[in-house]
Amino acid sequence: MDYIKRDILDSIVPKIKQDRVIVITGARQTGKTTLCEYLITESLNLPFTYISFDDPDERIRFQNAAITSWNLL
Repeated sequence: MDYIKRDILDSIVPKIKQDRVIVITGARQTGKTTLCEYLITESLNLPFTYISFDDPDERIRFQNAAITSWNLL
């Protein structure tokens, strides 16, 4: 399947070069993961880690990490 370039790439690329973390949200099955995989591998040529919060264990792990980090401040 061919990737269809999205206009939003023009907004995301400068932001990801400036910041370490960006968040892309939206409805299910709208191409967020495909966009990110294309953006990171093709446009930026960077390594990445994919984390899905559809996995309950991942959600709990990140919730606990956020609570721990907050308590350290």
